[in-house]
Amino acid sequence: MKNAAVKLKHSPRRNTTYLLAQTTNIIRNSWIDPALKEHGLTSLQYTVLSVIKRYSGLSSAELSRHFFVTPQTMGPILTQLEKRGLILREANAENRRLLAISLTEEGNLLLHTCNDVIANIENEIFSELDEDTLQHFRETLQRIYHRAQGKHSPR
Repeated sequence: MKNAAVKLKHSPRRNTTYLLAQTTNIIRNSWIDPALKEHGLTSLQYTVLSVIKRYSGLSSAELSRHFFVTPQTMGPILTQLEKRGLILREANAENRRLLAISLTEEGNLLLHTCNDVIANIENEIFSELDEDTLQHFRETLQRIYHRAQGKHSPR
């Protein structure tokens, strides 16, 4: 029997979540991770910097909830970013026991550079889609994201 003749019960054509996950893994492992590595970041560190930029002033606990991880998991990531001078943790004005996290100037510059890198990757990956198709794809992904997120609220 030829391998091509073997049909899996849950082939990628029938299992959309498998196809979505595999596509995400390929893009991250083959495109994003190597590109960010050239700038000294992992994809997780890049994402953390992006969230800090968007929601400046979050505490470590709030950031952890955003990523669905424990503060103990987030702590070492933040420590690495802080040691590199990319983030700053300062006492929160409303609650001095909490540390508000923000990007430093160096963190902002690196994030800006990496945003350009990611934009170039997206342009390459989606170059065969016209603008209307790409917009429809984004809207569909947003709907799926919000539906999936609704099932799992942050801790």
